[in-house]
Amino acid sequence: MKVSIKLYGTLPNRFSDYDAVLGMQVELADDARLEDLMAHLKLAESDGGFATVGGRVLKSDDALSDGVSVCIFQRVFGG
Repeated sequence: MKVSIKLYGTLPNRFSDYDAVLGMQVELADDARLEDLMAHLKLAESDGGFATVGGRVLKSDDALSDGVSVCIFQRVFGG
């Protein structure tokens, strides 16, 4: 399946082929879950604060579907 990804925070800086407007697309197995996407991107749980699809926050074991657009947000720290 193909999944579109939008990255936020400093996460886009990790990918030389990331397009700030279009994001990026990856190919995953048909039964892929969010945890598979994160592994494919080599993002540890600590790298991404949370991911959403259609405004709904995903859990790591949530299944993805072909053509879905996933937003991955970096954790934010402050003081």
